[in-house]
Amino acid sequence: SANITGCLGYITATVHNPTTGNSSPFSNALNVSATDACATPTATLTVTGGSSRVVSIGSTSTYTLTLSHTASVTRTYTLNLTGDRGWTSGPALVEVPPQGSTEILIGVLVPFTAVAGDTDTTTVTARSDQTVSNSITLTTVAQAVTITPAQPVVSPGYIIERSGNTITFTHTVTNTGQLTGNLSVIRPDGSSGLPAFNGTPPTGWSIVSATFGSTTLAAGATTTLTIVVNVPDSGTLIAGDYPFAFRVRAVSQQGTQIFTEQSDPATTDTVRVPVVRGFEFTALDPTTRQLTPASSVEFSYVLTNTGNFTDTFLITPPTGTTPASSLTFAAAPASNFTLAAGQSRLITLTVTAGASEPVGFYNFTVQAGVTGGTNPPANRTASGTAQVIGGGTPVFV
Repeated sequence: SANITGCLGYITATVHNPTTGNSSPFSNALNVSATDACATPTATLTVTGGSSRVVSIGSTSTYTLTLSHTASVTRTYTLNLTGDRGWTSGPALVEVPPQGSTEILIGVLVPFTAVAGDTDTTTVTARSDQTVSNSITLTTVAQAVTITPAQPVVSPGYIIERSGNTITFTHTVTNTGQLTGNLSVIRPDGSSGLPAFNGTPPTGWSIVSATFGSTTLAAGATTTLTIVVNVPDSGTLIAGDYPFAFRVRAVSQQGTQIFTEQSDPATTDTVRVPVVRGFEFTALDPTTRQLTPASSVEFSYVLTNTGNFTDTFLITPPTGTTPASSLTFAAAPASNFTLAAGQSRLITLTVTAGASEPVGFYNFTVQAGVTGGTNPPANRTASGTAQVIGGGTPVFV
């Protein structure tokens, strides 16, 4: 007799004759009517955590199945996965202990080529000889990517007042996305290149460089961006603000999908040329002119704005003469006027003598100054001499 383990339909043995050396195999059917006869084993597949789910494009997920059987011996089952899109994968063979169970992990990968709403249906069965399990259907639906690409955020722009020939602006750049990004500086319109001035900058001004502390920025990390600007004095610098703008671009990748994001809005830095106020006021020759009683004569002056921005000026006519006289004075222009930086204007002072004005030399002073604003320059004066003669055509000396 032999102790038969498990449930086998047949028993196979080999008889060996030691004298002749012959061997003879034979096989007999077991008596299935015997006490405790073998029953046909069953195999059952179950799923834990649900048999359907939504998975982001480019992402993976895992289904958990359990294979159990009633066989009293360890059996190896062939796992069969039949899917319409081929997104699922699992082990080819599964070993189950006697009257036990084994956990099976079925992976699913939604490819980047999928579009939202695509569905994969996979049927799973297990088989060992004539024992076949029930089938489990796994349903996977693709959804749009929910991951945030690398997103650069730049610290606010600011103003630096020009005090030398080079200015350095420093910013922080933070990646608020979920992927590592490769950084570059671009212009506000998205084109490649260093930051660009808004409009035409002063002669000789240029953006020299824009350098990152690190061009590769992990999710949540921060780096620096240093921008160097050449701002030489061209001799004709006009007071005011000279802004330039830029964006930071971040390129990130997940699988085969590439994302490109940029900081928004554009960051604007400004170079400020401080206001310098100044002017020159000079008399034109001749500074001594003759006139007769009851007549007038004109003196000419030039006022030049030597500051670096448009300023407003006012001419104050003389209020008297030395020695005293009854001469009267009228300036043209008589009211405020503006001059751009470097611009000049002719000033006319009309001197009028009364009918009984005594002959003689009369010295006077005309004044020019600026109006309004802060840090005004000191007033300037120019002199002149009016000679009253006895009559006839004035003679200029």
